[in-house]
Amino acid sequence: MNTAKTMNANLPSVEGEGDSGNTLPGFMLSGAQLRPTTETSLIPTEWETDPQLTLDGLDLQNVSSEDREAYCRFLLGKLQSRYRDLKVQGNRVRERIALDGSLGHRAMMDTPAAEDNATARQQATESLTNWFYKDGQNEKETISYIGAVGCSSEAIGAIKELNRQKAGFKQALGHLRDALHHGTQTCGTLYSLVGHIAPNALPNVERRYAGSLVRHLTHTRLNIRQLVRQIPVVGSCPATIRWRWTEVPTTLRLKRADVLEYLDQRADNPLARLDYERICTVSDGFFCWRKGISHDCRISVKCGLKSADTRPHYLSFKSRMPVFYLELRDNGAAVPPKMTVVPDETERRTREKRVDPEPFLNTMAIHRYLNPSAS
Repeated sequence: MNTAKTMNANLPSVEGEGDSGNTLPGFMLSGAQLRPTTETSLIPTEWETDPQLTLDGLDLQNVSSEDREAYCRFLLGKLQSRYRDLKVQGNRVRERIALDGSLGHRAMMDTPAAEDNATARQQATESLTNWFYKDGQNEKETISYIGAVGCSSEAIGAIKELNRQKAGFKQALGHLRDALHHGTQTCGTLYSLVGHIAPNALPNVERRYAGSLVRHLTHTRLNIRQLVRQIPVVGSCPATIRWRWTEVPTTLRLKRADVLEYLDQRADNPLARLDYERICTVSDGFFCWRKGISHDCRISVKCGLKSADTRPHYLSFKSRMPVFYLELRDNGAAVPPKMTVVPDETERRTREKRVDPEPFLNTMAIHRYLNPSAS
């Protein structure tokens, strides 16, 4: 029996989702243009110039203060330039997707629900540059878009370039986080630079506040999770596309020494001292730290057969974005993919357990691997 639902299934959604036809807080839509309403751009444009430092093997803790400051200015400047390039490329992609609609390419959306091709394409287009928090949206929430959009080869190429630039912004943010690591001299340098250009910036300039710092310097409503998430792209017209929501534990594999160090820092807590002693009773080299439950959308794509002699080609994505696929129209209208959403109540495949379900400690959600020697 086919347990899958057709499109318009009742899917989990982010609070406030479903009104993407309205103007989203943080930017206004004018044709295909994206115009942020709370842009800040506090970083001087001259900071975007490469300081011409040889970074390979460079120890930023043992360079001159001038070189360290030049490097930190460039880190901030590169983030700003990458963000600006993303906006430009985002508008290019929107224009291409809109043009494809006028050429007869199909679009279907389930979340938000769309009754016709034009509405579905408009909602999918908005998803491409919805990089800003809505009123009341939790900091860790990302808005979900479930659907499939047929595209020309030009649009597919533009989306791939947008994905490349997203990865570049994410990499630049990672470099900033590294420089903000507690105790490094670059952290102090960045603190001084930010205080100079943004007197009202957050007092905590450190690694875990990197996202808040970027928002303060570029756009107050910037949702970095939605900005950097990759867009699913399929280079052919799929036969089927299936969406399924899954709940999986969010885990982190910790070394034994890291767990002991963490507990040792909390030795004033009697329960932490007991946990420290309990760790010492086993010889496990690694432990599993369960941080929570992740609610993910898994997308399975079955691509059509290129010839009678080939087998189906399968792709999988973990994404809350629409799938954009290549739809060639040289030989008439292509057959649209069959799209289904697996309902929540469908029985799921039981995964092989690798972690003891019972917590091993009292003060941390630390679990032992069932096979410590293989952990």
